[in-house]
Amino acid sequence: MQKRLVPKESGALERSIRAVKGNYKAENANVRGVSAGGVQGDPDLSVTIVAGDAAAWYARLVEFGTAPHENKGLFAGTQHPGTRPQPYFYPPVRALRKRVKSRITRATKKAAREVASS
Repeated sequence: MQKRLVPKESGALERSIRAVKGNYKAENANVRGVSAGGVQGDPDLSVTIVAGDAAAWYARLVEFGTAPHENKGLFAGTQHPGTRPQPYFYPPVRALRKRVKSRITRATKKAAREVASS
């Protein structure tokens, strides 16, 4: 769902959205991540959904927008009007949280019943 909602200009941000098993350490502060699953650190029981990488370092800026500010560098002293937020990462997380949690609970109970009946 996140890949469908992400703004597609160059496609780098869409390509950066991925699922990583186990613990995930972000390459930089702009990478967004949401953990889903069980025990942190066990690659078989946890998954982190991640958006952003070295090529799409601007993931957080797209999600939350930017405030008006004074530019630095090549255009030092000029005013940037800011950008509007284009949420693509957290709305699907909030929309699907209950469904994912219930599926995990249902699978856990089913596995426990199968083990108990053996």
